Amino acid sequence: MRSIGVGLLVLSMLPRLALAEDDLVKKTADAAYSAARVIKYGIDNELPNKQDQTGAKFLMKSIEDCLAGLAALKAKSPDMKLELNGENPMTLDQIRDKFCKPAQDIVKPLLGAQVDAVTWPAAASGKNAAKLKAATLAWWKAHNQDVASAHRVENAEVVAAVVTGDWISGSKNHLGETTRWDVRAWVAVTNAKLRKEDATMVYDCSMVTKEERHVKPTLPFHAAVIGPPFKMKLSKVKK
Repeated sequence: MRSIGVGLLVLSMLPRLALAEDDLVKKTADAAYSAARVIKYGIDNELPNKQDQTGAKFLMKSIEDCLAGLAALKAKSPDMKLELNGENPMTLDQIRDKFCKPAQDIVKPLLGAQVDAVTWPAAASGKNAAKLKAATLAWWKAHNQDVASAHRVENAEVVAAVVTGDWISGSKNHLGETTRWDVRAWVAVTNAKLRKEDATMVYDCSMVTKEERHVKPTLPFHAAVIGPPFKMKLSKVKK
């Protein structure tokens, strides 16, 4: 018998595990610890900002990893036990039922509520708004497959875009001169799977010019500054 320390978890198992299984044990133990924190300390402690979809998705992914890992470990080593410091050893089923499933029951509806709460923003009303929106759509239709697939949204199509303001200075040099102009926009993409859920992934992005001295705020856009997308109801998107 041997023990492996992972965070606050100590794992004991018999017989000796192969290296690949050790990796699965560590991944599952880390995920179980995330789930245990939700139960022990509460969702308010683990996710103070209830609108934080990124944090909620991270927690949900950990919980899913916990459940999948426990099932895989049980298939290979049914007698394996996990034990928290100072507590009696727990079977894989006990870990699932005490931590992972209850945590899933807490986080999953929270994610659903976050998605329901997202509303499509109002469009800018300036004289350039129509041209900026058209240029945003043109850029995204040319690049959305690469962008969306990087976030695991395969076979994506652009649903809509909304420009929320006019040109703003996005970057300046040491002389205070603007070296890049930005336009803020939301862009919604979806695919067949998301459509069935009445869902779309939205990018809150900056459409930008080249970055150089004496640059002018002119179209077409050179690139987009993009962060991770968030989910919202497809039926709430205004085209």
